[in-house]
Amino acid sequence: MRAQSTPSELPPPVGLPAPTAEAAPAPSDADEIHPLDRLLAQMQGGSDFPALSQAIQEVSCLTASDRENIGRLSGAVMQDFALSQRLLRLANSSAYRPAGQEPVSTVSRALMVLGLDTVRTIAVSLLLFENLRSVPRATPLRDEFARSTVACSIARSVLTPGTRVCEEAGLAAMFHRLGQVMVLHHLPQPAAELQALAAPNQTHVQADRHARRVLGVSYEELGHAVAQSWGFPDVLLQGLRRLDTHSPAPRCTTYESTVRVAAGFAAELCDLIASGAAHNSPGFEQLSRRYATSLELKDGALPELLMLARKRTEQLGQAMGMEVSSTPFGRQMLDLENRKPSKPADHGALLTATPPSRTEPAARDAGAPARTGAAAAVPVAAAAPAAPAARALEPHEIDLRRNSLASGLAALSENLAGRFILNDILRGALDTLHGSLQCRRVLFAIRDAQGEALNGRFGAGDIENDRLRLFRIVLEDDGDLLSAAARKGADLLISDAGAGNVAGRLPAWHRQHYSAGSFLLLPVMIQGVPKGMIYADCAETGGLQIEDAALALVRAIRNQVVMALRQSIAP
Repeated sequence: MRAQSTPSELPPPVGLPAPTAEAAPAPSDADEIHPLDRLLAQMQGGSDFPALSQAIQEVSCLTASDRENIGRLSGAVMQDFALSQRLLRLANSSAYRPAGQEPVSTVSRALMVLGLDTVRTIAVSLLLFENLRSVPRATPLRDEFARSTVACSIARSVLTPGTRVCEEAGLAAMFHRLGQVMVLHHLPQPAAELQALAAPNQTHVQADRHARRVLGVSYEELGHAVAQSWGFPDVLLQGLRRLDTHSPAPRCTTYESTVRVAAGFAAELCDLIASGAAHNSPGFEQLSRRYATSLELKDGALPELLMLARKRTEQLGQAMGMEVSSTPFGRQMLDLENRKPSKPADHGALLTATPPSRTEPAARDAGAPARTGAAAAVPVAAAAPAAPAARALEPHEIDLRRNSLASGLAALSENLAGRFILNDILRGALDTLHGSLQCRRVLFAIRDAQGEALNGRFGAGDIENDRLRLFRIVLEDDGDLLSAAARKGADLLISDAGAGNVAGRLPAWHRQHYSAGSFLLLPVMIQGVPKGMIYADCAETGGLQIEDAALALVRAIRNQVVMALRQSIAP
């Protein structure tokens, strides 16, 4: 295979070290410039060719670290005006700030409200879609933005939240169509020719065939070369490669294979959405079967994945100043959502495969498989019977709850921006959740020194000390539903704790001493490791009702707890 290198006459991208690959020799009369080198030279010669800004690089590194400092991260964000603007816009959107609440006016507070994963996604999306309105091909670029954002969300949703492998799989999925984006943005004449050749529902194989005819290289080869010129790490470069659609997906036995499989699954699912296929068409069923073993997809996972991806994409679209439904892909996504069969809502994250941990460099170079998680999928949402209906909240009650959550979130954000005491942050978060959700009790459990269990530490509501001490989630208990949720980092709302497939998986101490009719689990993860758990319950079946807007605020409060723990354990 031809070795790819950046032509020696081109300057390296801003903020990146010069490529170490040997410069290509100057072409002689007997030598022709390879189409890939010609295209790179043509694009990089343009004044609007995107490069990784120093600010975006620093933000990406800081958000991926356990030892980030909010002040330092705020300073990095404020180096980039466009990034600061979009973060503030999203933090002030209806998803994060209910009407009537004080606007988010500082970058540090926006960081705490949004959470680091969202910040990183916005930062890298700016690399490709900064000028969505100003370029002549803005309409197809907006469509690519919607598609890449959905792909990023899907790839992240099938892996354990908060892990590095989850983030890198999301980035690989986002850049899967980098070749198409570069052609649209920088090569207008070939872009027009390729558009004329494109069939309404062409596959990526057909698209690459047309690209070779017009450009001399496939879209995949072009995207890989551009990513290489930007200095992307090898794990992301591998993640941009398509998988064989005629064979079962390979098992996720290494860190790199996990990134590639999750990104490949997301890219293929987006291809199906773009084709206009119905949610119950054979294509979706075949895709689920191909990836079921590798990603441990539970039955009925796709509708949940698509719903979550649509919501995240709409939020990010608000931050980028565009309406996702105005794009062809966005309309296909919404139409698919409207056609899916109705089912009881379950606001918990998908309980899916625990990805391999990152191995040491020596082990990776030798091809040694990474350690894989042994937890099985927990199909609670799909199998649990419908819980008895609880009294629906009145509109004014919903507004009061959102306002209470938002006020508590603002107070936590202000405290985290200065010097704080960890216990005060934890108690403040529990008090806010207890009062706003009107539940019986809320508690926080923290991982013990041996790393074996999460033990009850603080509580609010009906939680005397004796009962608090009985709260103990043993992390290696495969039969325990609470343990499985903790290991996978999966948010879980159980409406009927007495349902047969739920009650049998609850530990004896929970059934005997907590007697919950419904409960909520919010794991606190740091680098994919469960460090704590927020637990809330009600005595009544169906007693915990949390609509989407309130759930976003509840998760934002959990983000404050994560940040407080991270800053407290950093040296």
